[in-house]
Amino acid sequence: KGISLSSGHSHILLSNGTILTWGSNAGSFGAPVLPGGVLYTGMAAGRSFSLFLRDNGTIIGAGDNTYNQISPIPTLPGGVTYTQVSAGGYFAAALRSDGNIVMWGAVSGFTAIPALPGGTTYTAVACGWGHCAAIRSDNVVVMWGTPAVAPYTALYTIPAFGGLTPVSVAAGIWHTLLRMNNGTVLSWGRSDISELHTVAALPGGMTY
Repeated sequence: KGISLSSGHSHILLSNGTILTWGSNAGSFGAPVLPGGVLYTGMAAGRSFSLFLRDNGTIIGAGDNTYNQISPIPTLPGGVTYTQVSAGGYFAAALRSDGNIVMWGAVSGFTAIPALPGGTTYTAVACGWGHCAAIRSDNVVVMWGTPAVAPYTALYTIPAFGGLTPVSVAAGIWHTLLRMNNGTVLSWGRSDISELHTVAALPGGMTY
């Protein structure tokens, strides 16, 4: 049902709501045992830490907490839950059920999360090493990040996608991926590492 990768460990979410973890020191980054009747619905692998989304809309973490990247998780307003979580280098971002995004961890110096125009919400978020990308409900893609990655202007140059609709977003250290409603993937990132954002061709009749 989902996969999340970092530089040293990986997770895969199974259809029964459990998570498998493997890689360097996987035991320290694995999903904690859940109370009876609670399942996992998402996860995010960061640099030496992991975050896990439960079906009750809460997030728990495992691994390094030097920058408060696994705890404390921002408190939610009444009646609001978390619906998605993403991990960057030493920070994290999560999408709330009210369509807002919050961040925590090593976020000092980050540019602000772009303000939402009236009547719109965020529908997806993804974190790279020092940048984030998000999809709004009006199908606009926005990005923000740290001054350290600002000189790499190609990292923030979102390709035009015409009349297509973005349905999901993912980010790596130096690149970002956008899956479109026609089953294609757009990729962009540092211009000097073009192999990071070259999307593999699919056999005939297949889509992403």
